[in-house]
Amino acid sequence: MIHSSIYRQKLTGIYAALTMSFLLISPERLSSGTTETYDYRVDFIIVPSVDLTMKISRTTYDGKPAERLQFYTKTKKVFSTFFSVNNYYESLYDPTDFSIQFGKKIIEQPNVKQEITSVYRNSHVEYSNGKSVSIPPKTHNFFSLLMHIRTLSANEIRTFRVPVEIEGKLFDASLKYIGEERLPVGDKTLRTDRIEILLSEMTPGQSPVTKLTDIFYWKIGSEEGKRTVWLEKGNRRRIVRTEFYISATWLTARLIDEE
Repeated sequence: MIHSSIYRQKLTGIYAALTMSFLLISPERLSSGTTETYDYRVDFIIVPSVDLTMKISRTTYDGKPAERLQFYTKTKKVFSTFFSVNNYYESLYDPTDFSIQFGKKIIEQPNVKQEITSVYRNSHVEYSNGKSVSIPPKTHNFFSLLMHIRTLSANEIRTFRVPVEIEGKLFDASLKYIGEERLPVGDKTLRTDRIEILLSEMTPGQSPVTKLTDIFYWKIGSEEGKRTVWLEKGNRRRIVRTEFYISATWLTARLIDEE
């Protein structure tokens, strides 16, 4: 029983890291009045493990224009036979400065059953579990940060810096421009900018607002974590690849088709 528990915990970490890896994949900027829908696959080593459907759309929040980013993540059948997951993540953010306005996640996996929402207003984030945290102006969450990165030029990447909130913990986010690389996508090769996302805690030793969470939220801001994004050059500026390091494992997500 002890070995079984340890094995299940390791699988939890592997799955959530996979989720993190492909959550960094994002579409081109949204056109007015449209909804973008994209399907992705992430492999762990050579095993197809996770299906992701991502939707990005225009909406309103508190009477103002907003963008909604939604991720539906589900383990593939072969992977679900020993570890089944069905998770949902949603973010509403300002389409001009990408400050976060609302967040929601529904976690269904063997070690966590959780639904929690967060509302960002008046220099505070209020969680549905009753916790409240003060936040600086123009705070992002990790997902609105990813959407913001897509709009930046190479020069803007070098000077970019914003506050990021992750389940009650505050970080300074900055970017490091690594260089240009060519990556295969479908039957084409795309020119990309390689960027590293750097997160540093504003105050060491901060406590999260929940005792139990999925490992994505638990580990995304960890000091040992590495987060690398390949951003397409040109007007579309899609993120076509990410690499994420967690618990001695490298996980890579790739955009699998070029329309």
